[in-house]
Order: sequence, then C-alpha cells, then structure tokens
Amino acid sequence: MSEPVASASFTDKLLNRTWCDQIIAVTKQVHLLTLLLRSSKVPWPAKIVASCSIAYVFSPIQLIPSFIPVIGQLDDVAVLFVGTKLTRKLTPSAALRECEAQSDSAFAERLGKWRRMAQRRGPGLSPA
Repeated sequence: MSEPVASASFTDKLLNRTWCDQIIAVTKQVHLLTLLLRSSKVPWPAKIVASCSIAYVFSPIQLIPSFIPVIGQLDDVAVLFVGTKLTRKLTPSAALRECEAQSDSAFAERLGKWRRMAQRRGPGLSPA
C-alpha cells in the first residue's frame, strides 16, 4: 500500500522557512492579491475581500498598532492570511492559476535581479 502524499498548506510552508523566505512569501501574497484585483475574470466579492485585506495592512488605523513589537505585525499577517484564503475560495480556479503564474514569474525575475545586485558588492560593502 502506498501512503497518501501530504500536501503542505501555505501556513506549514511559511512556518518552515527562514525569515527572508517568509518576507518574500508575504510579499508574493500581496502581489497576488493586487493581480487578482486587476483581473477582469475575478468576481467582485473576491475583489472586495482582497482590497479590504490590502487596505488594512497599509492603513494607519489598525486594531493593534504596528509599532508594538511582534504583535503589531502579527495582526497584519493574520488579516492578510485570512483575506488571501477567502479570496482564493471566491476566485475561479482558472483566474487564480493565471494570476499565480504571473506573480511567480514576476518574483523570479525580481529575485534574480536582487541576487545579481547582492553579488556585485561595492568597495564599501566588501567584508573586512
């Protein structure tokens, strides 16, 4: 008998990454939500949920202020997580796959550019 393959959820993947990878994952989710907002294939209820979750993250008015260490950022991530999850449920799978592919290709290009920039250190950035 073969054992079932466990598919890791977004939160499982997020908890098993380094801090840099976690920041990239959160940034990817925000970028995905903005692509879903711009897509004409996404129904308006999904667009409302996506816009509200993005607006909350960037809003100066929040339940827990962001200047409070750790907790202030955790509520932003929680709202983003719930908003992304609900938006994914409300979005047709074809539109979601298309926007995810656009987001992945854009981030692969950006990460390549960031890595090239990190490799070309200036004279003041070289280790002592």
